[in-house]
Amino acid sequence: MKAKLMNGLTFAINAYAKPINLKAKLMNGLTFAINAYAKPINLKAKLMNGLTFAINAYTKSINVKAKLMNGVTFAINVNTNL
Repeated sequence: MKAKLMNGLTFAINAYAKPINLKAKLMNGLTFAINAYAKPINLKAKLMNGLTFAINAYTKSINVKAKLMNGVTFAINVNTNL
């Protein structure tokens, strides 16, 4: 009788523990899925930052070039006026 009660109790505990484990596994799976999804977003963000940096660096060089051209044009105009 005692053994059956103990078995019944063990069975009840196991039956309760299984859903907890399943829940934990589901949560881990969800966390994994979120992380797997988040990584490409981070990579995308880093790529976008790199791209933005490259565009800014290129834009700056264009601006410098434009300023140089304005300076050359200004110098040509000054020489022409003389």
